[in-house]
Amino acid sequence: MQFRFFCLHIQKIVVSLQRKSQPLKKCLTLNNIIMKSKLYLALLILVSFCSVACGTHPEPGQDDPKEQTDPKTDTPEVNEIKVTPTQINAPAEGGEYTLDIKSNIKWSVSSNVSWVTCNPGVGKNNDKVTVTVEKSNVAIQTSAIITIGEYGGSSVQKVEVVVTRSAVEGSNLFSVADTRKVVFSPGNLQYQASTKTWRFAEHQYDIIGGDNKNISDTYDGWIDLFGWGTGNNPTLASTNDDDYATFTDWGVNKISNGGNEPAQWRTLTYGEMTYLCEKRTNADKLYSQATVNGVCGCVFLPDNWILPDGLSFTPVAKNWTTNTYSVADWTMMEQNGAVFLPTDGYYRVGLEMTLRESPSSGAYWSSTATATQPGRAWSLTIRNNLVTVGNSLYSNGYSVRLVKEKK
Repeated sequence: MQFRFFCLHIQKIVVSLQRKSQPLKKCLTLNNIIMKSKLYLALLILVSFCSVACGTHPEPGQDDPKEQTDPKTDTPEVNEIKVTPTQINAPAEGGEYTLDIKSNIKWSVSSNVSWVTCNPGVGKNNDKVTVTVEKSNVAIQTSAIITIGEYGGSSVQKVEVVVTRSAVEGSNLFSVADTRKVVFSPGNLQYQASTKTWRFAEHQYDIIGGDNKNISDTYDGWIDLFGWGTGNNPTLASTNDDDYATFTDWGVNKISNGGNEPAQWRTLTYGEMTYLCEKRTNADKLYSQATVNGVCGCVFLPDNWILPDGLSFTPVAKNWTTNTYSVADWTMMEQNGAVFLPTDGYYRVGLEMTLRESPSSGAYWSSTATATQPGRAWSLTIRNNLVTVGNSLYSNGYSVRLVKEKK
């Protein structure tokens, strides 16, 4: 800055000398002319140098042109992470998989579940990560997310790898004969007369309860208690045994959230109910009274049962309270294949309908009529002190839980 001011000062002096020399030109001697000419020439050279030196400096507050970069050619380094593959499909047995990471920064890897681990968890630039998927012990497909991102920061895009693990084969199967296994439907059967729609309850512990008293051909609500074999006439409430003479399985109907195709499901037979409760291996250790989300009923466990960590189960408890599960607890039980049959009460048809609501007791129809007692069919009765297979009048309104045979 000081040098620039010096240059300007010199330029002013030269201009001043030029002006003063005009009236004196005629009086100058030859020597004076020569001396003045030399001085003048030196000043001109100095001023030219200063002009070049000073002219390249920007004004205060302006960018130096030499430091500016052509925006068309200015390409800053981009931090990025690329990962392959971005999808891992693991069998129920689990296994080890490799992620190939391409990057120019330090990165970290994390999983959102305990059954998927990554090693190393931290790295930089290009490297490989080993992903270990543990063996599954649940009856449903499970998934996880692996996240790879900038170490200690969030400015760089995060890459997600989806890990899918298959369900344990057979973990939701129940033996109902020496060579026959079934899976249970996800909830009790429900029917809406006004739309002629069948569906399974959204949750295994869902029940209709007192609204079953509204059973009729025009009722626009849902019912889940039925007379025996009324798959073709679900609102039938008659005391005439002949009205139930022909059993029609409820599973012949299209069930909206059960595949929505006819004949996909069926009702257990008397022999299958008995085998489930009494004859399969460890039968007396695989069922018990319980309460799930405040609803009483009976829990049945699959043949290859594995108890979830942190939970307990007491077989044949003979009360509603020993085995009590919250929604979160039941979610873990259900993932491992457990089935819950809630006690929805029942109705009896006589001079008027009498509805006995849960938790006093509940019952589930089989597809088998008794051989020696007309007007009666076999059913599974659930009470706080017993779970047994007995027989009941056709006209009783009981719950229905369908099954599908394992192919």
